[in-house]
This record gives sequence, structure tokens and C-alpha cells, in this order.
Amino acid sequence: MEALFADLSKRGFFYRYETNQETQELRYLFWAHPSTPTLYRRHYDVLVVDCTYKTNKFKVPLFNIIAVTGFNTVLPVAQCWLPGEKEGDYVWALNMLRLFWIGKDVELPGVVLSDREQACMNAVGRVLPEIPTMVCRWDMNTNVEAMARKHLGQVTVVDPVTGVNTKENTWETDAFLAAFHEAVDSKTESEFDTRRASLKEHSEYLASYLDINWWKYKERIVRASTDRYPHFGVRDTSLVEGTHAKCKGWIRSSRGDLFTVFKSLLPWWEGAAADTRLISARNAVITPALLQRSHYAAVVRVITVYALTETQKLWKDACKVVYSRLQRETCSGTSELSTVDHAYMTLLLS
Repeated sequence: MEALFADLSKRGFFYRYETNQETQELRYLFWAHPSTPTLYRRHYDVLVVDCTYKTNKFKVPLFNIIAVTGFNTVLPVAQCWLPGEKEGDYVWALNMLRLFWIGKDVELPGVVLSDREQACMNAVGRVLPEIPTMVCRWDMNTNVEAMARKHLGQVTVVDPVTGVNTKENTWETDAFLAAFHEAVDSKTESEFDTRRASLKEHSEYLASYLDINWWKYKERIVRASTDRYPHFGVRDTSLVEGTHAKCKGWIRSSRGDLFTVFKSLLPWWEGAAADTRLISARNAVITPALLQRSHYAAVVRVITVYALTETQKLWKDACKVVYSRLQRETCSGTSELSTVDHAYMTLLLS
């Protein structure tokens, strides 16, 4: 361990560790790259946390903590080896993360996203009580679909194409899942309550399953609640799952000691930091023609190109809705296009 600690210090990493007082064996090790504070200051809005496994010969979990950047890329924030996945283990790691943020004078995230692991969720609530939390939608959807298929059925696909699932949902399963997704996407509490109650019409058993296992987290999954948080469309942990895969690609073997694993991960850390700096530099000097319009002038150097491009798509979608509504009302004789309507449509279409 001394060699690992010496290397961390030499490279300027922030790190903290804890050993067993009786055996002096390492229990926890938290570290963050020296480039992280500078880069994270611009991309602190969405934090995603999750554990991965089979990275070292000691079989200890690796806790990955990442930020989702305004470029829709991943910025590694910190990693931590844990002795297990109990609430206390996550509390220790998150306390070190908070200590790191305070020491480097960086902002707390706007929202923290995790899967439905009670120990991790509890730890986030204890260490970061002022930060909203969300539960991975992909994890939820996968579990709910599996339960719906088990209860409402699935059928075998005749002559399936290679690489395509050999099973597909029955229409009852699809109908229930459609109603479930509508409930999750409810924009108001009253709308959610109505849609939640209607699920019993499809299956009382599955409605009860949702009540027991998922709706107790409705503040973290239902749109009526999560739209209050600055998640910028990040609703699942797929990005951190991708991080797990990249880490393992660099590690290559699960039989290395912790120092070997750390050295294997260094190119990944350096590469992620370099990529983020490069994209930031490009954003500072290159503006796509699409964004060289007057209504973007005040923000084009402040908000990332990716975010503004996505905003442009939303403007176009809104334009279609507004145009359709105005056309329908005008044709029915119930409305005329006002000056405000014309101005709004001009802005959307420009």
C-alpha cells in the first residue's frame, strides 16, 4: 500500500483511506484526479453513482462517481474501493467526496442519480440531505417489465431474426406497461394519482407490486417531482454503466492488486480530463451556423453547443404544437392570430 499512496501523492491526487486498527489491512481508499476540481466546476449539475465488481484480486467493489457534462459526456469525479455495500460503506465514501468538494471549494451537485439500492440511497440522504435524488428509470423499467411478463405473459417469436429477442410481450403486458409509463410521466400529482389508480384495471396484482416496490420512491421517479430537479434529461445510470465497462477495458484482468489496478486506470483518468478540456476549448471558439442567430447571442459562449442544439430541437417541437393549435383554432373560428402569436411563431421558426 505504501507504493500506491506514494504514487497518489506524487501525481497530485486527492486521496483518503482507512485501515483496520487491529490488522492494519486497508478498508477504504478514496481518490480523485488533480484535474477534477477545475473541470467539475463547470459540470457539477448531475452526479451519478454506482458500484462495479471483478476489478481486483481482493474482490472489493469499486465505487464510481461521475458527472454528466454539458457536452453529454462523462467526467470522472472520484473512485473508491469499499469493503462492502452496506450503508456505512457508502456513507464513508460520500463523506470523503463532500470533504473533497469543500476542500477544493466547488459546488454541490444539483441532483444525484443512483439505482434502487437502499443502502446507497440512504447514504446519499444522510451525507447530502440538501441534494435531490433520483432513481434510475432503466433499472425500474427493466424490473417492472420482467414482473409484467411473468404475470401477464409473453409469447415466443416465430422465426426470430438473429440477435433479436425470441420472446415478445402479450398485448396485455404491453397495455399495462403503456399505462405504467404514462403514470411515471405524469406532470402533476393529481394526474399521477388518477393514472396510478387506473393501473388496477389492468392488473391488481401488478398495481400492488408497484405500490410496494416503486411508488414509495415516486419523488425520485415520477416526472411531476423530478421535473423540479436540474437533471437535464438524465434519468438513468447508463452513463456510469458505460464508465464501468471502460474501466474494465483498461484494467483487463480481475487478478491485479490495488496498485496495479490504479496504474491501469491512469490513462482513463487522463484521457477523460483531456477530452473534456478539448471539447471545452472547441466550444469557446467554434459556433455552429445553427446557433449564430440573434436569440442565442447572449448565451452561445456560456451554454454548451450540445445543450443549445438540444434546445433548438425543443423549440421546433414547440413550434409544431403552437402552429397546430393556432391553425385549428383559427379554422374553427374560435381564435385569430394575435401579434403575440405571430411574434412567438416567428421566434420559433427563425
